[in-house]
Amino acid sequence: LGVPTPEDTHPLHGELPNAPFDSAHLLVCEDKRGRFIGHGGRYQHTVAFSHNYVAEPEVRLYAGETVASVAMTVTYHKQSPRELMYLAHGNFRPVDNGRRYYSVPKSPEHVRVNTQVGGHVTPGPGYMDFLEELSRNPTKHERLAPGLAFDPEVVFFLDYVADPEGWAHTMQMHPDQSADYIRHHPAQLPFATRWISRTPDQDAIALAEVGTCEPGGGYLAEKARGHVRELEPGEQFHCAFDAGLLLPGTAAEMQAHIDSIKF
Repeated sequence: LGVPTPEDTHPLHGELPNAPFDSAHLLVCEDKRGRFIGHGGRYQHTVAFSHNYVAEPEVRLYAGETVASVAMTVTYHKQSPRELMYLAHGNFRPVDNGRRYYSVPKSPEHVRVNTQVGGHVTPGPGYMDFLEELSRNPTKHERLAPGLAFDPEVVFFLDYVADPEGWAHTMQMHPDQSADYIRHHPAQLPFATRWISRTPDQDAIALAEVGTCEPGGGYLAEKARGHVRELEPGEQFHCAFDAGLLLPGTAAEMQAHIDSIKF
């Protein structure tokens, strides 16, 4: 979940980003896909009369691969329904003149710029004009020209389309033709956000923050939009996505695949 409004009571992005995990583990294993190394952990969040769930993330990197498999399982332990908001916020380093390729219709209706500035942002001169320009022409951000003013941040909401296997794809193609890459299942994580921040203190791009809701507002805003789902007693929420590096030949093949997806 996103930036809390003055009426919200939750921290930025909820409790998981700074959660003190109860345990952690390393994996050196083999399954039907092959040999892999991995790591995971367990965090139980318990608040009297309110919350009791266990979050168990895991990351695996298989032998000979450059893209990691990431999974999250949340198990709800109370005996009454409870709301769930989950956001996977994976960041990459922006690359000057890198290009974005992603399976989203390229129009202002499907690549929407967040023009509501939160209290954590102090806009500089020309910032609001830049947001308005991107709102009219969101493809302007697809080549990361060094002079574009993503300071302090720009947020896009994206309507992904999956391929026949159910995957939606996102790449940042580097000038050397390698690429940063994420793929996810919109059936599991139906909302996606792109966050770009290029300042003297930080330089980051979340190519696709995928989740059960949008982080454009806090809990109350998403509740009003009908984006907050519920878990029943004992129910598990599970999602999986892939993130990592594509080498030049594989990146070119993925670009062609993204271009072939019908909107």
